[in-house]
Amino acid sequence: MFIGALQMRSVAYIAFLLSAAFLVPAHTGAQTKSAPRTYTAAEFNAYQAAQAEQDPSKRARMFDDFISQFPKSALLIYVYPLCYETHFVLKNYPRVLACADELVQLGEDATSEARYKALYEASVAYNELNSDDPELAAKAQKRALAGANLLSSLKRPDMLDANEFEADKRRAAIYLDATAGRAAIAMKDYPAATNAFKAVIAVIDSAPVRPIGTRSGPAL
Repeated sequence: MFIGALQMRSVAYIAFLLSAAFLVPAHTGAQTKSAPRTYTAAEFNAYQAAQAEQDPSKRARMFDDFISQFPKSALLIYVYPLCYETHFVLKNYPRVLACADELVQLGEDATSEARYKALYEASVAYNELNSDDPELAAKAQKRALAGANLLSSLKRPDMLDANEFEADKRRAAIYLDATAGRAAIAMKDYPAATNAFKAVIAVIDSAPVRPIGTRSGPAL
């Protein structure tokens, strides 16, 4: 597949980006910048039950039900990532996109890392769809560019070497810019596609980027 040829969706890279360094367990509240908010016992019990469910199909339904039943819940900051991760396992990519978009729409209530993770995951889901739908492409282009713009705001985890962190960000920039380029082609917006692929080339020329695997293994 087009994006797969870039070898950006690697085991090591994904393990880094989705590690606890970026998204600590929900009960710590580290994903949110705002003051702690309250939630009802019913919300908490529903969240806990969905989180504990081991069957991916049941787990996905439970998170979808939670979102429907508690659309204003303070726990959505934690539910949305679990929602899109679970639907990714099921290869339900439209729901991955929907849950990722919902998290991004939380704005500053979510950290830059949480929003970046959602945008990256949505970009991968878009590529997995392998669609030429212009409307879908327009949204994918917006997500990919937004994710690329967030890279500079990501904080380096203490356990990660600074040089490796910068290399990981360059790999991410290549993937996201290439995704934006692919989406632009689907939209027949060739000037935007040209700009996106020029951005890819610029990142590659800026420093060596070691290619490391594809989606064939466990991934982000």
